[in-house]
Amino acid sequence: MSGKKIDKIRWKVPKLILICVLLQLNFSCQRDDICPASTQTTPLLNISFFDAIENDIPKPPQNLRVKAIDFDTIIVNRANDVEISIPLRTDINATEYEFILNAPATTNNDDDDDDDDISNTDIINFTYTPEEIYINRACSFKVNYLNLSATLRTANDEDSWISSIEVEEENIENETTIHIIIYH
Repeated sequence: MSGKKIDKIRWKVPKLILICVLLQLNFSCQRDDICPASTQTTPLLNISFFDAIENDIPKPPQNLRVKAIDFDTIIVNRANDVEISIPLRTDINATEYEFILNAPATTNNDDDDDDDDISNTDIINFTYTPEEIYINRACSFKVNYLNLSATLRTANDEDSWISSIEVEEENIENETTIHIIIYH
């Protein structure tokens, strides 16, 4: 072979390899490999608090603590907000939370003899039907909650600080609406 043909081959092989590598990189990443932040995922339960006597006046509970019973996990700690958002379990059809009004500053359970403790605990059991929905390969599944209901019970035979619970939206499919209203 002549020297010119060998030089042409030497330059064509690296170019061909470079083109193949670039094509491989271009086609190996797909749009579905990254879950966009704008994709709706499993929604939280939105709860709003209102005055029990004047039902149209928002009323934040004082020093509210919301604690998951099954896992002894504090979801909201000493909040004074009119609205809160809490997660529901996706693996079963019920989630139970303690709603503690006037929660103490510390969560130490060893101080049972504290005479200054004015907290009041109510337990709400949320029942629903979880519905798994496939989003895509990157985002996987999300869970919507259908047929939501809420049942109130008091803890330790105390007076209930919650007057009533109203389910505003039975199907939890997004986080843009209020699902539950608690009157106190």
